[in-house]
Amino acid sequence: LAAGSLNATSITRVPLPEPITTKLMVIQNGLRLKTTIPQA
Repeated sequence: LAAGSLNATSITRVPLPEPITTKLMVIQNGLRLKTTIPQA
C-alpha cells in the first residue's frame, strides 16, 4: 500500500484489523487535506 507506506513500521509492529487500518488511513488523508489547504 503506497498510502500506508509511511506507517508501515507501526502497522507491522502492531497488526490491526483491516477496518481499523482503513479508518486510520482515512483520518491521515483528512489531516493531510487540512494541513495542505491553507485556511483564509
